[in-house]
Amino acid sequence: MNLSPDLMESSLKMLTGLVMVVGVLLAIWYVSKQFLQNSGKGEGKRIRVLDNSCIGLKKNISLVQVPGSILVLGITQDRITCLTQISQKDWMAVNAEKEPVTPKGTVGSFLSELKNELVGFGKKTGGSSSGINETLGSES
Repeated sequence: MNLSPDLMESSLKMLTGLVMVVGVLLAIWYVSKQFLQNSGKGEGKRIRVLDNSCIGLKKNISLVQVPGSILVLGITQDRITCLTQISQKDWMAVNAEKEPVTPKGTVGSFLSELKNELVGFGKKTGGSSSGINETLGSES
């Protein structure tokens, strides 16, 4: 294949331009990542979602902790409404008497919940739950 010098020069210019554009995009991405990650990094998270419950199609109720209070928010597809506000002191008083909740989403918690449900189902139907304990194993 015999490429003319003009075609070779044009290809080299095109590749150089492409490398420069990709380099600039990567530099912008890197700098923006650094600034976005460092903004507010020393303070920690000041807003936390404590719980979220779906009550209908694209309708949720969320408990959101902000400094000093807990907000109960109603969230729909196009609107967020503050239903009520609970003071931090009242929230701590109500939750102090409850036992700690095991983290959701772990395999161990799923198996223990499944075991409890199946044992309860066996009692309701009059069936035996010994096979359930052998299958799922004891987690005590």
